[in-house]
Amino acid sequence: MTTLARCTSCRAALRPDERGRQGCLSCQEIVYRGLRDLSGRTGLYAALSEALSPSRSGADGPRTSGGAAEPSLGVDSRVLDLMSPTTGVHAVLLSWATDWARLMHRPFDDPRFNSVCRGLAHHLGWAVYHHPAWADFATEIGLQVALCREAIGQAPRRLPAVGTCRTLLTDHTQCGGDLHYQPDTITTRCRACHTAAPVDWRAIHAAVTGTAA
Repeated sequence: MTTLARCTSCRAALRPDERGRQGCLSCQEIVYRGLRDLSGRTGLYAALSEALSPSRSGADGPRTSGGAAEPSLGVDSRVLDLMSPTTGVHAVLLSWATDWARLMHRPFDDPRFNSVCRGLAHHLGWAVYHHPAWADFATEIGLQVALCREAIGQAPRRLPAVGTCRTLLTDHTQCGGDLHYQPDTITTRCRACHTAAPVDWRAIHAAVTGTAA
């Protein structure tokens, strides 16, 4: 395996003790927390079923049954999409779990959502070294977390600016916009020109704690 100089998820330089990995330890921890937040009785996926209630969505129409009356229920279509048995959160994570099991030559016989999450979390250490699509998986978990939070009405987590964008614009001047870290998708992006920048964990820590980087 070719040794990578940068994390394939956040593009931060890998430390000497992280060489040989596809992703840094910080990104692995973020993915682990994402799987933890999605699963469990109080997790984001479980909360989606509560969001299906018309009383939570603010619908004024009466609660009725039948496919033709569905629009009057005020159910958020994003919630229905995320709970779809073929394209929803469970289906997405299940496809990764079965793929990992195949590559690791391990049996896979428990497709329940929480079990899938636990299995993926347990094998993150293997995936960050060996799975050819680690960066895609890390991005996917962040995306599913963000979509679930949005669908159930949880306010997105926002952090202060973590730096200044140095992207060269067409007039050969630097952008100078504020860089903001987006924790669910493990990216740092300029609010002005929307360019993604390598994640600087020390700058993020300084922004959160109010200390000098």
